[in-house]
Amino acid sequence: MPNYLRSIPCLTLEGALAALEGARAHAAALGVEVSIAVVDAGGNLLSFARTDGAMLVSIDAAISKARTAAQTRLPTRMLQELVDREQPSLLAIRQLTPATGGMPVIHHGVTLGGVGGSGAALHEDEAVAQAGVDALIAVIADASANA
Repeated sequence: MPNYLRSIPCLTLEGALAALEGARAHAAALGVEVSIAVVDAGGNLLSFARTDGAMLVSIDAAISKARTAAQTRLPTRMLQELVDREQPSLLAIRQLTPATGGMPVIHHGVTLGGVGGSGAALHEDEAVAQAGVDALIAVIADASANA
């Protein structure tokens, strides 16, 4: 009999808040003012914060970077490099943000969502987003170990 449904893990609000806090703490450690967004696998916003002093334009950029990372399952830096080197046609894809600072959240091969940072230097945006991913993966591992 064919299987018409599959069960996949979904990122919860608690998970999104853990990622947000990890990213926010790293931004504070770097001393940068950024916007941070966490989205689910479909690119829907779950949590967001803008640190004091972060540029207003960073709000939409962080959300777009997180969405792009989740939906492409790639760090947005890789897309930026493709645009810069050989694929400027990627810019024609609506709602694709090929700018460094978005990281997918992938756990055991399943895309759970994405984290985006914006407002600092691009490598700092990416480091902030990666810190959010790392914080989320750590709490998932901790919860699994204690289950």
